[in-house]
Amino acid sequence: MRQCPQCREGYEDYVHVCPECGAPLVPDEEMTPPWGPAEAWPQLPPDRDAFDIFPFRDEAQAREALAVLKAHGVQGEVGSVDLRKQGASLFRRRVLAVRVPRVDARRAMELLVAEVPHVLPQDVLGEVWRTLAEQTPELPAGLPRVLAEPLDALLAGGPEVVPDLIRGYLQGGQLGSRCHYVLVHMQADPEPVVAQAVVAACLAGDADTASKLRFLLADLAGERTVSELAAFLRVADAPARQLTAWLLGCIPLLAAVTLLVGMLEDDDLDVRVQAIETLSQVAGQDLGFEPEAGEEERGQAVAAWRKFLGRAQGEFPVEREDDGEEQ
Repeated sequence: MRQCPQCREGYEDYVHVCPECGAPLVPDEEMTPPWGPAEAWPQLPPDRDAFDIFPFRDEAQAREALAVLKAHGVQGEVGSVDLRKQGASLFRRRVLAVRVPRVDARRAMELLVAEVPHVLPQDVLGEVWRTLAEQTPELPAGLPRVLAEPLDALLAGGPEVVPDLIRGYLQGGQLGSRCHYVLVHMQADPEPVVAQAVVAACLAGDADTASKLRFLLADLAGERTVSELAAFLRVADAPARQLTAWLLGCIPLLAAVTLLVGMLEDDDLDVRVQAIETLSQVAGQDLGFEPEAGEEERGQAVAAWRKFLGRAQGEFPVEREDDGEEQ
């Protein structure tokens, strides 16, 4: 048997060229093993002339995307990018990416959207909409016409359009992707309004809206958002605090983790359960905290978490600077 080194499809020995990728096939025994998780892949160094499409769940998806691009003459390479160095993530360091020349970025995404949309990462969809949308989106009934303005007009809009953009974002689909892109890249500062929308969703116990807003939190939340959520927690009821504890895991800031550690001392059991669950997800450990344990035992685990945060001060970025450049 022979395999394609790009898409890893297997063929009989008499086939010498992959009919999908056009790459020469190699005998099974000469195939290198899969690289495995993102941490094991060669890292792609920063390159302003390149465009990175990420993240892919596994090697098979990344290679499938690369094979389609190469079959249409778009050169690319597979590797990993370190999101934490880019200020885009606090705990998840490396993700699989397909890198193409920036001049070919639009054509690359057109090909992937047309031929293998299932491999596209969700956060690329906003970029797909930005580069490919040429017609006014059809707005659902009740949404303001401002959302149909040209992209440049929306990007230059002031804070008064942010609530409308959030309403459009919550609709999902192409309109949601378009509004997401504008909110992340617009000249006005949308963070205060996004934070207010998050607080309102938590106050109302609207988990569906909160779930949709978590992607905006990941891209836009800063120290001001964490401060507003901290103030909200002092007056919120237990269900609202529990929902807030879940959302804090989407904010890639050490301040959010510090707030979560404080929530381990909450009087409500369900809040403590959610707080440690979120902490375990973002930090990869629980440091022995048991939500149902006695106050003294919980206090010892909380002390261990505070010690952990002290060590983390020198490792994790406390602030994230957004320069508005595309990834």
